[in-house]
Amino acid sequence: MNHRIHRNHPNMWQFIKFFQAEEKRLQTIVLQWSAGASKKANPRTTFIQNRINTLHDR
Repeated sequence: MNHRIHRNHPNMWQFIKFFQAEEKRLQTIVLQWSAGASKKANPRTTFIQNRINTLHDR
């Protein structure tokens, strides 16, 4: 968790601000998904799927 807060020993206020920002970020993502937005594609998965499709089409 320290690498996400960017501090080795965060004080309580930094910890609270981190969780508030994280909650806001997650609420935004859930709202977007409920509105019909698709999840962000993983580049590695997309690359592998394209290779599979190429092999299948040959």
